[in-house]
Amino acid sequence: MSAPPAQSRAVRGAPAATVARGDLVPLCAVALVFAGPAVGDRPVPGGGGDLQVVHVVCVTAIAVTALWALAGRLPIQAALSRREIRPPLWFGLGLVAAAAAATLVAVNQFRGLKVTATYAAGWLLLVAVLLVATSPGRLRTLVGTAVVGSLTVTLPILSQAERLKPVYGGAVVRNRAQSIFADPNQFGCYAALIVLLAVGWFIAAPSRWERALALAGGSGAAAALVLSLSRGAWLGTAAGLVVAAVLHPAVRRALMTAAALGATLVAAGVLLTFTGPAEVRGGPAAGVVEVVVDRLAVIDDRAANPHDVRPITWREAVRQFSTHPVLGNGPGSFSTLAAESPSVIQFAPRLHAHNALLHLGAETGVVGLFAGVGFAAGCGLAAVVTARRLRRTAVTAERRTLGLVVGATGALVALSVHLMVDYPIRNPVLMVTAWSVAGLLLAAGARR
Repeated sequence: MSAPPAQSRAVRGAPAATVARGDLVPLCAVALVFAGPAVGDRPVPGGGGDLQVVHVVCVTAIAVTALWALAGRLPIQAALSRREIRPPLWFGLGLVAAAAAATLVAVNQFRGLKVTATYAAGWLLLVAVLLVATSPGRLRTLVGTAVVGSLTVTLPILSQAERLKPVYGGAVVRNRAQSIFADPNQFGCYAALIVLLAVGWFIAAPSRWERALALAGGSGAAAALVLSLSRGAWLGTAAGLVVAAVLHPAVRRALMTAAALGATLVAAGVLLTFTGPAEVRGGPAAGVVEVVVDRLAVIDDRAANPHDVRPITWREAVRQFSTHPVLGNGPGSFSTLAAESPSVIQFAPRLHAHNALLHLGAETGVVGLFAGVGFAAGCGLAAVVTARRLRRTAVTAERRTLGLVVGATGALVALSVHLMVDYPIRNPVLMVTAWSVAGLLLAAGARR
């Protein structure tokens, strides 16, 4: 007699079809989190400004999933017992624990508690994604919600193209697009994540209408990525696409086509900018091309921007780390300590260290840094193991799932590269989105 399905083993006495119908409610609750950026980090009325809508949506999804799990209606054992997901799960939990321990010695314990709570919510959301994304169709539902939902954020900013004003030869640009986010780099980071998720969804989609939605959402995110003028997000997107191309031949073919088309469009834009009629040269499209070209030209030239304080900000992060190397100074403490003596940037303090490793080390010490790097490495290992297995399978549905793995992996690579020159995930929307994408990657590796 053959072994019972995974869901039937996890929920004794309940047929798989009943369980599948029963977890639609938590699936919808988690899907709302993926659409969370459309709501943004707006404060909850009456919450004093410390509680954002995204927090409420995230906690609701976690609570609903927990209730369904406690009622025995979700496949807990089948979802959490896979060997390749154990390292990222434990390292992620370790990061939460490190942040909690550092909060006890934090300069500002309230801020530390808030950051730690966001870490904890992100980890619990990752677990929730593992529990509800039990089929390729449900994985695509979550990815599709994120990609289509992003259009409410990306489309309204397209009119900003004509307001871009470069300074210092493109090293600084005023009126950059930022949408609902606090700054353009956060917006660029979000757009990069959506571009890579859209690529994965397009590859995995079994129908034309899904591919059309993926193309629409990805195009909107690509336009937003350009208008954000975030060089860190650009570099991250390029790295993510390269990794996606290594993992999937369809991405390699698409990249070659896109590169040829993009080079043609850029060449045409540059040509029109310098040789076209006056009304064309002065138009918004030509202006965007010129700004983007200038921005690319100074992508590795820190001297081009006299206001760039990244090098001394990095030194400040090292100084803070050296004072409390084990547990750090507490989550959310970097900006406070940067504004006090003997900080070298006390008269122009920064909110973060412009580097995730330095920022994490300064705030959570060696313990948090070890957990954070371990989590990233665990996700990378899971991606390699899953991609290798899916490439060898003969099941069509599982081979399509490889596209989702590629998209989620590329998105996390894009984020990782961006985090080497910035720290956009201090925004709760991006923090929650990052944990959610990691959950997608780990859930996609389940055998079905």
